[in-house]
Amino acid sequence: MDKDYRAVDVIKAAIAASEMPAEEKTGLHAQELYFSIFAGRGEAFNELQRLFKTSLDNSVVISSLARAHRHYQEHNKAAAMFEQASEIASSKIAKVEFLGDAISNHVLAERWQGALAALDMMRRVVSESGEGREILLESLREYYEARKIGDLSIAALESLAEQNPGDGTRRFQLALAHSECKRHDVALYHYLKIEHEIRDGGNWNNLGVEYHWLDLPAKSVAAYQKAVDQSETLAMANLARNYKAKGFLKEAEDLCRKALEVPNCNQDVGQVLSEVQSTLEQEGKSEAELVKKAKPKSEFFRVIGNALVQETPTRIAKRWQGPNCILTVEIEGKSFVAKGSYTLADSALASMFSGNRQQQTTYSDYEVTYEGTISGRVIQGQVTNNRAGEIVANSLLTIPKSKNVTLVIREGDNQIGVSESPEVDGRRYTLDAIQESSEGVAASALLR
Repeated sequence: MDKDYRAVDVIKAAIAASEMPAEEKTGLHAQELYFSIFAGRGEAFNELQRLFKTSLDNSVVISSLARAHRHYQEHNKAAAMFEQASEIASSKIAKVEFLGDAISNHVLAERWQGALAALDMMRRVVSESGEGREILLESLREYYEARKIGDLSIAALESLAEQNPGDGTRRFQLALAHSECKRHDVALYHYLKIEHEIRDGGNWNNLGVEYHWLDLPAKSVAAYQKAVDQSETLAMANLARNYKAKGFLKEAEDLCRKALEVPNCNQDVGQVLSEVQSTLEQEGKSEAELVKKAKPKSEFFRVIGNALVQETPTRIAKRWQGPNCILTVEIEGKSFVAKGSYTLADSALASMFSGNRQQQTTYSDYEVTYEGTISGRVIQGQVTNNRAGEIVANSLLTIPKSKNVTLVIREGDNQIGVSESPEVDGRRYTLDAIQESSEGVAASALLR
């Protein structure tokens, strides 16, 4: 606000000291009134309007009133007055500048047809005079960006960068636009065009982001570190994310806490710090859950180990109740075989997927076989489930044919613990002996 008042004082002093033509003094007075409005003196607006009515041939007065309308967000009026100023402006470049201001206000008012008409007028002036090409390109960029036509907005930016290759700010804007369109290679190309001497923390951070997307992790970290050296807190957050992803949680936390000490710290820092703390808590819970699940597995193998050192029982039952059917056991030497058969409805699953609830249920017979080698009270081998008889057409039900299996004959000889596919923590269940008089399999005699 103080700057605005100083601008008013400078203009007043210039008017008082100058012997310039009356038209120029009127233009300076109009600018003085605009800066007064901008500085908070609303009453100056009425005076500027009165001055406009007596200065309809003064483009500086008209443009000053247009800027006042823009200040009050009356963009339709501002656009119309900037176009009026352009019509009477004495120089071609002034015409282009006023048309650029008109287009900006058309865009803010979302008057797209008005913006397109002003762009056509600007093209004509630029074509005739050869002046104002950069202003035209900037207006095109502004229009297409507002219309969310990203490729044309970027095309205008590319031409602007070509016109002034050393403009780091423009180059940064162009690189960012390509990045937002996921053209990370082109974004990298333009970020690298920015001279090292003028790269700030934001430049280095965005370079790190592009390296990240292009799977160049070492270069990404190096760029982030350059930005961190310039106290760029967004880069600190990004580098902390890298640390967190690799499991370096302490380093990530330390970097975030360092960033929090920087004034106006980027909000991403707090988010990353929260993620780090959440990861610590979640991994703690996951560890506890893994240990909890691992304990019975360890106990199971301990049971197997204890069973290995025990003698094979002298007699076990011949018939055992399995999960689907009764099994008949045969032992010869160290060879163990248990067989059974069962019937299973196999069209229920197919009807569920087809949506046909009226489909008739069909059945198939299956044979299950446990085969293995006896060692102490442990039997190591395989279990197979095979469909018996004719295969039902179009059945969706499939049963794996063979799995590794470990069986343990428990104390008392009336129960066998079974673990299918123990290497992948498969299904576990028990077989229960069916006691029928003194019938059984004399294991010890067969194992001599």
